[in-house]
Amino acid sequence: MWRTPDIDRTPFPAGGDERALLLAWLDHKRETFLFKISGLTEQQLKTANAEPSTLTLHGLLRHMADNERWIRRLFTGGPDDDCFFTDDNPDAAFTDLSGADPEADYGVLLAEMDHVRAALPTRDLDEAVVDEDGDKMTLRVAVLHVLEEYSRHTGHADLIRQRLDGAVGH
Repeated sequence: MWRTPDIDRTPFPAGGDERALLLAWLDHKRETFLFKISGLTEQQLKTANAEPSTLTLHGLLRHMADNERWIRRLFTGGPDDDCFFTDDNPDAAFTDLSGADPEADYGVLLAEMDHVRAALPTRDLDEAVVDEDGDKMTLRVAVLHVLEEYSRHTGHADLIRQRLDGAVGH
């Protein structure tokens, strides 16, 4: 039976220039999210247990893959589609889980993280792009947005995980 891998987190950065700090904190937040879902079975990942919410850890990991794909698309030009989000169902990451494979989706998240890790160090933090909504933003703002997404959803994951098996920690 597949379980999410155990995660060894690197310490959060204590100093450095702005680029180094932003990228190190992004990696730390990624690792913290993965830590929150580590060691769980497919069934546990798919369990909604914070009623009335239907939020699951599986849905959160798919949503974070879409966030990684978003920043990748903005600053590398590829791929045009999201991992799970669709125009017909913007909440597909959270709601289309019946036939979804958590192990495969976990792999998608890791692959998207790797693509972004490879691309971001080559870009200027002041580089501006226009997103799909026509909003202009810099790479700095996009990274801060993804940091905020990880922070918020790691909090959700913390609550769901504690209800699953009592695990707590940061």
